[in-house]
Amino acid sequence: MGRGNEMVVTYRDLMAIGRANIQAMVQCSTVVTQGSQVLVREYAHMASRSVATTVAAGKAMAACRSPADVMSLQNRAGQRVVADFMHDRNRIAEMTSDIVRGAVKPYKTAMMAMLCAKAAA
Repeated sequence: MGRGNEMVVTYRDLMAIGRANIQAMVQCSTVVTQGSQVLVREYAHMASRSVATTVAAGKAMAACRSPADVMSLQNRAGQRVVADFMHDRNRIAEMTSDIVRGAVKPYKTAMMAMLCAKAAA
């Protein structure tokens, strides 16, 4: 009789684990989907800003009166491009890390709950 009760508990445990995994998967998918939308908007904003910067640099280049002006403009534009790239790279890395942490959190929570339940049993 004792062995049958163990099977019921094990079956219930498996059902609870399965339910927790499905809930965690849904939460993870939601976080990843929302995070992807945020990243796409950020990339679109970066592309728009890059186009605007390029157009402005072209207009400024057309207004240059001497080779020295052209060289000075190119130097400033190059520095600006590198600074923008570094800023954008850091921002995207931070956003991606936030998405990954948010996506892993439901699994981590479900696993901790399962371990605590097992320890209490």
